Amino acid sequence: MSKPTVVKLRNVRIPFDVREAMDILRRHGYEAYLVGGCVRDLILGIEPNDYDVVTNARPEEVLTIFERLGWIVVPKGIEYGVVSVVNPVTRREIEIATYRKEFYAQEFNRRSAVVEFANSLAEDVARRDFTINALAMDENGDVIDYVGGLEDLKKGIIRFVGNPDERIREDPLRMLRALRFAAKLGFRIDPKTLEAIKRNTELIKYVSWERIGDEIVKAAKTNHFALFVKLLYETGLYKYILPELGEMARTRHGFGEHHRGETVLEHTLEVLERLDKMHADYVTKLAALLHDVAKPITRREMGGKVTFYGHEVAGAKLAEKILRRWRRPSKLIEEVKEIIRAHMEPLTMAKQGLDARKIAAKLVAKHGKLAINILELAMADAPEYAKLFSEAIRYAKEMLSKPKPLVSGYEVMKLYGVKPGPEVGKIKNALYEIQLRYGLKSKKEVIERACKELGICPKTEIENKNKS
Repeated sequence: MSKPTVVKLRNVRIPFDVREAMDILRRHGYEAYLVGGCVRDLILGIEPNDYDVVTNARPEEVLTIFERLGWIVVPKGIEYGVVSVVNPVTRREIEIATYRKEFYAQEFNRRSAVVEFANSLAEDVARRDFTINALAMDENGDVIDYVGGLEDLKKGIIRFVGNPDERIREDPLRMLRALRFAAKLGFRIDPKTLEAIKRNTELIKYVSWERIGDEIVKAAKTNHFALFVKLLYETGLYKYILPELGEMARTRHGFGEHHRGETVLEHTLEVLERLDKMHADYVTKLAALLHDVAKPITRREMGGKVTFYGHEVAGAKLAEKILRRWRRPSKLIEEVKEIIRAHMEPLTMAKQGLDARKIAAKLVAKHGKLAINILELAMADAPEYAKLFSEAIRYAKEMLSKPKPLVSGYEVMKLYGVKPGPEVGKIKNALYEIQLRYGLKSKKEVIERACKELGICPKTEIENKNKS
């Protein structure tokens, strides 16, 4: 590998405990550099989540040095040349890895990696995925660049290190990671890297669903999730990860209140773009990705009008299958399902003429904290009601910070003479909605207001009215 470019950066602050770990290695005669994502983030002015150090010291030497100095040592990846050390004062965990080269006993199988220690920083960075992740930095803030990562970082480019086909065959998940880094940083993908991804899409089937699901969630947490989904479709990776996008791209809306004949995929990307700008929660974005997934199977044309009746219910069921395919946790699956099932409720209420406070009260009473996610999605889905739904979000946040329902389910059964069943929940939600809407503080006020406004009166009061 050719001689590196070395650039001294100003105003780069490496935390003192990280510098201390690097200084310790150097005082013992070894090299020590920061490498990977932490260097990239420091250059971009982003606070790194963690710090990785590489060195020519062998793992057992790292263990011995830091144990003698009273650091907490965790040899969790020692077979791969990785040792984690924890500063005894700040408790920061720093990963220290020996320079290494990797070979793969089986193509497309990350677990078949054979690690061999390398003798130089140049050999270590040559095995990394993208040029912007292959930068190194010494304790003084000098950046060492063997692969053109600084120029790519400056131009906003995602590029594989070396031969792109080789990098993909080593670990096909790197294709999805390229899309995710483009979404995270708002960068474009180098044409040769993009073409290599398109050539090798089918190799993604060798990657576990759990790792794929992790990448999708990480992408949803970025500010450019719409870009990630667009690239997923354009590269063809969707065929193996989310084939439902194909049908969404072939299914068109009609022309109406907030549709203009665009495809379901086009509409979904527009919704995601709005949510990205809103910095919406990643759960909302995952729900948005799948909120219209059932439109292709529910599309009907009647009298020249296009309908998708029941797409929210069918969509929730399809979303569950997709999220289980991606090996997502049950809690996330249930939340996404509920948001999708309810995503039409705010629009229905708005068309009925309900004000923001009433919409918020109804949604909070029925869905709890997910009312915020439902309103965020509705706001992006039907932007003509953005002002109303934005106000409803403000009210919902206020309501969610208030006490729990004043009237319990047991009290509903006792007061209203209702047997256990769905009716108990309906009455309880109606009472809670009244409580939230008017900011009532006592049980008596809630019961009286519900009786007056909704005709939901306690059994004794009904009996008294009948007698009179």
